Amino acid sequence: MSKHIMLGGLVAVVLASLVGVAFAAPAHADYYPYPATLSCWGSSSSVMSGQQVTFTAQYSGYSSYPYSVPTWSAPNGYPSTGNGTTFSTTFWNYGSTQQTYTVTVSDGVQTASCSVTVYPVQPTWTPVPPYPTYTPYPPYPGSLQCSPSQTWSSYGQDVTLSAWGGNGTYTWSAPEGNPNAGSGSSFTTRFYNTSGSTRTYTVTVSTYDSYYGTRSSNCTVNVQSYTGYTPTPTPYYGYGTVGLSITGRNITRGQSSQYSSVSGSPGDTIDLFLHVQAHGYLTGVWATDFLPAGLSYVQGSTTLNGYVAADGVTSTGLNIGSLSDGQEAVIKFSVVVQGASIPSMGAVTVYDNAQARADSAGTVSSQMTVTLGSQLAISQVSAVKTGPADSLIYALALAALATGAYALYTRSALFNRRAAFAEIGRLSRNTDLDFSK
Repeated sequence: MSKHIMLGGLVAVVLASLVGVAFAAPAHADYYPYPATLSCWGSSSSVMSGQQVTFTAQYSGYSSYPYSVPTWSAPNGYPSTGNGTTFSTTFWNYGSTQQTYTVTVSDGVQTASCSVTVYPVQPTWTPVPPYPTYTPYPPYPGSLQCSPSQTWSSYGQDVTLSAWGGNGTYTWSAPEGNPNAGSGSSFTTRFYNTSGSTRTYTVTVSTYDSYYGTRSSNCTVNVQSYTGYTPTPTPYYGYGTVGLSITGRNITRGQSSQYSSVSGSPGDTIDLFLHVQAHGYLTGVWATDFLPAGLSYVQGSTTLNGYVAADGVTSTGLNIGSLSDGQEAVIKFSVVVQGASIPSMGAVTVYDNAQARADSAGTVSSQMTVTLGSQLAISQVSAVKTGPADSLIYALALAALATGAYALYTRSALFNRRAAFAEIGRLSRNTDLDFSK
């Protein structure tokens, strides 16, 4: 009997095991008859620098995720990591060409990737916050703007424009304007339109740095044509011409007069004079001197018609203002002869050049010869008359003239005296008169 009971129990255990196996929970892989493939969407995107882009993790043929929550990696993106079925990030491109970045997603078993092409930042485009804080890219400096972007003016009327953005250093270009170039955060110019109808002129402001290169922005100026009236508040601008000449003197060698050429040795101080003449009524008269190598400007030495003037005649130029017909303005400034550009033996000839211009008048130029040498003889420097020696030369010349005149006078008096005695002797012989008494 017991044997039958034991056999029955064994059969029961075997049957229970078989039933348990049949109804046990299936393995993880049994849910999917074939592997679910992870993919990143959109697989290829194109955006502007600073524009946000969104990616989605997907499985082919399934709406649920059989593995862990997807994790994201986006090197150079902001943010650069994330979790979830979707992921948004932003890339900045400060180069000159488009750049491609890779974004990857992983569920712990599979990995998929998307690519995004980022186009460089445009001069007039500003990225949307938040701004990137990672390196190596520097902070975005802001776009360059010219303001006002469009304006109107009358013939010869001043127009003032401003720049902002960029790196804070600006240069201006105004073809046909007066002046036609400048620098700084603001720029004032004027245009002379004689076409008979309103003309549009373009003024360009530029900024440059070694990382971003040159960026530019334009303003337009609509200028009415000249109609014969005098613009207000701008005064009448004449149509004369400018005259210009250069003279100099070596004050270290005692020269007091002005000469059309000068000489000097290292350490000598030379005064240069720019003579600007107006032929017709002129306004906006400017003069600029371009010093040659070997001469350096003495700060604070410039005068205009005898009055102290600002430095700048040898760099940006000096504003003379208005000149009446036939009026002359004289700019005087000093330079020092530098030895670095001068040979130790002999001499070298350089040329000082200057230019002058005015409103509605062309630019004129003038040139003066300057001889520089380390061992110039006094006679070389004194080849033109000098101040202290002038009086001696004049005195010697006057003495020579006086001596010659006295000699002529003495000779003439002696000749007349001899003639008188000869006449007395003739009369004594031919008459009875006695002149011996």
